[in-house]
This record gives sequence, C-alpha cells and structure tokens, in this order.
Amino acid sequence: MEQDKIVLTKNLSLLFVISFLYMFVGVHYGLSNHDEGAFAYGGARVFTGDVPYRDFWTFYPPGEFYLLACLFKIFGKSLMLIRLLSITLQSLIVVCVYFIAYRLTCKSKIAFIPAILSILYIPGPFAYGYYSHPIIPALLLSIFSCIVLVAGGKNILAGILVGGTVLFRHDIAFYVFFSQTIALFLFYKNISRFLKYFSGVLAIIIPVFLFFIVNVGFNELIYDLIVFPAKVYPKVRALSYPSITPVSDTLSGIIGNNAFAYSVISFLQYIPFYFPIIVYIFAIIQIVKDFKTKQHFSEEEIFFVLLTITGILFFNQARIRSDAQHLIPTIIPAIILSFIMIHNFLQKHNSKILNKATVFLVLPVIFLSFGFDSIKSKASYFARKTFKNNELMPLEFGVSKNIVVLKKIGTPILEAVNFIKNNTSANEKIFVCNTRHDKVFVTDMMFYFLSERNSATKYFDLHPGLATTLEIQRKIIDELEQFNVRYIIMWDKDSNIIEPNESSKSSNVVELDKFIATNYKRVKEYPPYIILSLTKNKK
Repeated sequence: MEQDKIVLTKNLSLLFVISFLYMFVGVHYGLSNHDEGAFAYGGARVFTGDVPYRDFWTFYPPGEFYLLACLFKIFGKSLMLIRLLSITLQSLIVVCVYFIAYRLTCKSKIAFIPAILSILYIPGPFAYGYYSHPIIPALLLSIFSCIVLVAGGKNILAGILVGGTVLFRHDIAFYVFFSQTIALFLFYKNISRFLKYFSGVLAIIIPVFLFFIVNVGFNELIYDLIVFPAKVYPKVRALSYPSITPVSDTLSGIIGNNAFAYSVISFLQYIPFYFPIIVYIFAIIQIVKDFKTKQHFSEEEIFFVLLTITGILFFNQARIRSDAQHLIPTIIPAIILSFIMIHNFLQKHNSKILNKATVFLVLPVIFLSFGFDSIKSKASYFARKTFKNNELMPLEFGVSKNIVVLKKIGTPILEAVNFIKNNTSANEKIFVCNTRHDKVFVTDMMFYFLSERNSATKYFDLHPGLATTLEIQRKIIDELEQFNVRYIIMWDKDSNIIEPNESSKSSNVVELDKFIATNYKRVKEYPPYIILSLTKNKK
C-alpha cells in the first residue's frame, strides 16, 4: 500500500512536469485584445481598489479578478504572470484526471492515457486568448471537489471547493453542486453528510455575497450575474452546435485545393464536439444496467456516476456558445469515462482483434483529433521562431515583458500605446471604443492594460446587448463628459465579423457614435487604431 502511494505520487509529479513543459511552449507568443484583456485589466482595476459591478461592469463572478490582483500585489502586473498561473492550473487539471482514472482502474498505464490526452487537448481551447479565463480555476476546483467528496470523504472540504468554484464560474458551481447532491442522497443516504457539505458551500459564498450586497447593491448584482447571462447573453453570443468544422484560413492556404486533406482535417476538428455526446450515451446505458443488477455501489462506481452526471450538466453550458473553449468542461469528464469504458470492454471481451483495433485505429484518431489545435499552434510558433523569426517582435511595455507577437500586430499596438502614454498623465482616463456601437462584436480591453491608463467609463467591456442600448450609451457619454476625456482610441478590427446571433444586428442606437463624431477629431492613425482628440476643452 505504501509502495503504491509512492508510485502514485511520482506519477502525479511526472505528469505535472510534462504537462507544464508542453503548455509552456509558446506561452509568451500572441495576444488577445478582448478575452485576455478583459481579465488582465479587470485584475488591474481590483489591484487599485476598485470593486467589480460597482466600479466596472462584468457578468463574471469576482474570483478571477481578485486572484490576479493578489498576484499583481505580490509580483507586479504582468501578462506572463497570468499565463504562468494559467498553465499551472491547467497542469493540475491533468493531475486530477490521472488521479481519478487511476482510482477507477487501479492501473497506472491505463490512467496515463486520458491524462496525456488532456495534456494535448487543454492548450488548444486555452490558447493565449483564454489564458486568464476563469473557466480554468473553476474546472480545477470542481474536479478536485469530486475527488475530495468520493475518494476522501471530506464533505465540508468538498463543499468549500464548490463554494470556491462559485467565485469563478457560478454556472459550473451549480452543476457540480447539483450532481454531488444527487450522489450524496442516492448513494450515501445520510443527511448529516449533506449538511456538512452544504455548510462548506455556504461558508464561502455567504460572506462574499454579503460583501458585494453592501458594496454594490442587490439589484445590480443580480442583474449582472444572473439576469444578463440568462436573458441577454444567449441572444447576442449564441453559436449553434457545429456540423463539420470549417478549416481555418491558415490551413486552407497550406492544403490548397486538396479536397481529401480538407475533409480529413475537418473531421478531426469535428470529433471533440460529438465525442462527449457519444460517451455519455454509453455511460448512461452502463449506469442503468448497474442499477438494475446491483444493490450496493463501490467507490469506483459512485465516481463513474458522479462524473457522468457532472459531465452531462457541463454540456449544458456549451450548448449556448458551442465552441472549443466552452466545450472543455464537458470534455474532461468524457475523456476519463471513455477510457474507463474502453478498458472495461476490452477486459471483458479479451479479443486480440479489438485490442489491435483500439491501439492502432481508435486511439490514434482520438489523439490526433484532440491534440490537433494545440499541436498546430505550437508547430506554428516553432515554425515562426525558427524560419520566420523576423516576423516576430517583443511588446516593449513593462506589463508585457517577454511577450512576442507578429510585427503586423505589434507595431500598431506599440505606436498607439506609446502615443497615449506620451500624451497623457498616469491618472488621466481614456476611452477605447469601436468604429460603431449600434452593432458590437468585441472590443480591445487589452489596450487599457498595456497603456496602464484607466477607462473613463464603467462599461469598458463594450458587450453586445449592453453597449448597444440607449441607456448604457448615455451613461458612457455622461462619464466621458464628467472626466473630460481628451483621447479616445478607436479600434477598427473584428467589427465585420458576422455570427448567427443578434450581435450581428444593428440596435439602431447611434447616440454614442454621434457624440464622438461631434466632439472628437482624428489626430493619429495606426491601423487598426485611430486616435481621436477632444475638439475643445469642456472644463
């Protein structure tokens, strides 16, 4: 038994190192103006004492902003710091995957397969655009809570971890809480266990909730965290579930008119979207059979049921915006369950043909499919670094030290940010906007973080369904006038992206655009950035 613990510890440590090193490749390459910028700048705002929902708008829970603010307090503001945190948490997810797979099979070699697959898959959706995304700590905490609840029997600690998940993604936390509550009543039938578990959840969320009620207000807090994500977000961000996934423009340029290569690559990218559906169908069949034939369930069987319920519920959050990033919470339980079922099936039938088909056909296809995005991105980085290094340039700001981007992206950022830093004081507020605001897709929130200048408006995240409304546009105008904003940075990029949702439709609200056109003039252009200056001082 002691020897098994030593082996397990060594394997977990080895996997963490392998995962971290793989994910570290290219970690300093690229930049996301919108997603990464939102959390980096939000963390910077909390670092200076601002409170989410009161001082800046967001529909995300506060955990990520406060986590980043704490790191900034200790190490200083840095994009690289955010990314190192992210790949550390991602590697811990891989460790959890191995641990669960090992507990379900008691075979380290089998447990390595879903762990390695996770190493290949996770960096794909979580490329530089999502390094700071709160889904990462939320997923880690939720998986760890399942381990603690079933394998450790620590009800209060499991509840605390679910409470912690609420601080990063309250939808994920709800799904985990619901599935774990079912497991507690279904298998343990002990009300005291649930009360301990529930007390752990409340121990985290009650003081946090009270803090924000006092500092923000009940109605505003509920609208930002519950009403907007439930009613507005699905209308402006919904993406239908994909059929065959289209090949990117970059890959299309490489494969040219080769129809066979195009079909193969499309199919590989397509598999992850339907993989969890297939896995959960077979898992449900297995669970129904077990309930018909068994009176008592082992720890491994309880784990299997809990992962199935949790994974199916996680699938719901990928249903609205069906892309790789939102798919990953449901993919991770599916990866574990799939290899458990494959292992059990092969053991039961003990067929050489099935074993060879699995090893030489099924596994390679799954690995190629799940590792496609991360391998492609890392190969792209190596190719540019090795053969086209002259296309890369560093972002020479204090907060972006060691970050490199393509010159065509980095040059205008450097010019625009330096112009603002040279022509404004450190405490002067600016406004980063789009070329139009009756229709919005995303905006450049990274500019605030790189320039170390604060937004004049609470609504720096120009989100469709919010910044496109008359009420919010008038609030933005009031704030621009209140702070006598001298410079507006107009970001003329991604405005032509069309998605099959209401973000692609005009709200016909142009009050903000009229205000900008009337009161500001163009003084510099660094495409896609246009610097606008106030035509007259209103003080």
